[in-house]
Amino acid sequence: MANHDFKYFYEDEVFRITKKGALQFGMVIENAEFASSDESSDEEEQPVKAGQIRVAWYPQGSEEVVPERKVHLADRSLMPGDVVRRLVQGKNTQRGYCRDVKVYSSVQVIGTNQVIFGVQSEDLTPLEAFKSDILIGLDGWVGMVRSVKSNLTLRFTDGSKVIVDDEVAEDLDDIRDKRDPECEFKRYDFYPGQILFGPVKSLEGGQWIECSPDIQSTRKHKPHKAFKVTVEEIDFISLGVSWICRAYFSSTTSTEETKAQPKFKVEGESLARVKMLNVFEPCTLQIGDRNFYTMKENDIVMMKSEWKKLQKDQLMKGKKDKPAKKVAKLAEVEHIDDDDNSSEFEDCEADSDAASVSSHDSSSQNIEGKSGKKKVKHQPGLMTKVLKKKKLKKTKKTGPLTMMVVKPGDKVVTETLSTRSEVDVVWQDGSVEKAIPSAELYPIHHLDDHEFFPGDFVTEAKEGFQPHSYGVVQDVDHAGRCCKVKWFRTYTEGAQPQPIYVSTADASAYDL
Repeated sequence: MANHDFKYFYEDEVFRITKKGALQFGMVIENAEFASSDESSDEEEQPVKAGQIRVAWYPQGSEEVVPERKVHLADRSLMPGDVVRRLVQGKNTQRGYCRDVKVYSSVQVIGTNQVIFGVQSEDLTPLEAFKSDILIGLDGWVGMVRSVKSNLTLRFTDGSKVIVDDEVAEDLDDIRDKRDPECEFKRYDFYPGQILFGPVKSLEGGQWIECSPDIQSTRKHKPHKAFKVTVEEIDFISLGVSWICRAYFSSTTSTEETKAQPKFKVEGESLARVKMLNVFEPCTLQIGDRNFYTMKENDIVMMKSEWKKLQKDQLMKGKKDKPAKKVAKLAEVEHIDDDDNSSEFEDCEADSDAASVSSHDSSSQNIEGKSGKKKVKHQPGLMTKVLKKKKLKKTKKTGPLTMMVVKPGDKVVTETLSTRSEVDVVWQDGSVEKAIPSAELYPIHHLDDHEFFPGDFVTEAKEGFQPHSYGVVQDVDHAGRCCKVKWFRTYTEGAQPQPIYVSTADASAYDL
């Protein structure tokens, strides 16, 4: 299937308005591009057909196959170097490449109901110093991190302390993250201040620094009793690295040292010399990502309920969505419910479509029931009661969210609720356009051999290779398939070490 048949792509951020009128974000995890028509594919997973996408809905990560027309694009997932065109319906517009991508996000302070609006992704720092599948540099060598080993110091409420390795800690539950282990938005980063929960038996093999008589007794007589423990410190022990190549070495380095490739296991004082080569990490920010953020003077902080309303107004501006207006009227009936309780209810309900459907049905039946007989009104009333009990039960489980006073200079742990990207694009005609919203661009994943961009180095496609002649593309006429090229001759040994300019000429894209 051709590239232009698809509206959304992997990792695009989409949104919809639920039947209750609430805004819900999701991430595209599959479109129909690589969908197989083979019926023997996994029967448990609903196949994605043409015109459909598979979306993981935030925050619970429930996956659903939905028609493309049922969702809207909130933010396109783009990286520097990606080829794009303007999203103009019915027009095959010129191509361009992304020179720079700036990502702005709304982040929630973990453990509170507060949202910081418009945070630049460059200001967010990863929770852990090292991650797997990231390129690193060490003494001139470049390698890929395959594994990370660390020790965590855990503190009990009574002051007892134990050091365990990260594999043990992974078996404990995060009090503030009840998501399914396979959820798209589940993160396994550890950070100081994080509260974990699990049986004392699982910590038995750790190194106990302090142990109170109560914990000592529990370890002996009630090993299955669960406790809350707080992460106090994270100490990185070693990295497992697949070394790729030697990138550079200093002229002062001895020959013996330059030949030595570091060992697979990097530990001890070598860890301090490791440099993370994740220069594009700020461009990769997605919903559900957790990071550290240091509060600033001019930060816009608001309650989550206010943020949802603001986001909904911004995203729906100019969208002629008649069903959404209809839903909004029904939502007014339910809105009182949301205000009385925590605004987290919407998050709790997100994992169950059935709950929102039955809730919507009951509210609409209530509206109709007012003008009808009392008997008709009785049944939906009971339904609503049952649903409310369900809601209350879920809210109790997640625990009350505390109001934390955040002030400039405070370092807080955040989770990304939504993103908005702005892209600088170099177009084929040589012009540079800055700060284009990514949702206005369409990615081009399949280019032919005759698509060129300003700055490309080319040679003439004629018989007999010309080693000393090359050109630099200045601009491209996408429709006419021709380029303006500056031709140069390479310098030879002994001459001035700079290329010799020959001429500027128009050339057909098929002759390059």
